[in-house]
Amino acid sequence: MKRGRAKRPPKAVRRGSVVVMTSTEAQNGFGRLLDTVARDATVLIQKHNVTQAVVMSVDRYEALSRGSAPSLDDLAAEFDELLARMQTPEARAGMRDAFAASPDELGRAAVEAARRAG
Repeated sequence: MKRGRAKRPPKAVRRGSVVVMTSTEAQNGFGRLLDTVARDATVLIQKHNVTQAVVMSVDRYEALSRGSAPSLDDLAAEFDELLARMQTPEARAGMRDAFAASPDELGRAAVEAARRAG
């Protein structure tokens, strides 16, 4: 029987600001993991090539947490603006015309709108 060194897990791989490492590597090198995260990297911890956990700085977490959801005040203002535009005489006349249009007229209008959008 050959005696050799124990098989070492692969080293962490950096992909931009994301670092991928095995769970064993994270467990054995927690200090290095924290240093990596402190340098504004995100670390994906994998077990059997499946991501099990994500470690990131608090600053990055807070930016992700607040960055994507608009505030309720912003949504209410957007809704009020849309409602006001729908209440103009021009918008009301347009809706009256659309509901009174024949299927052929609606088809032509749809083709024209698609042509303008394309």
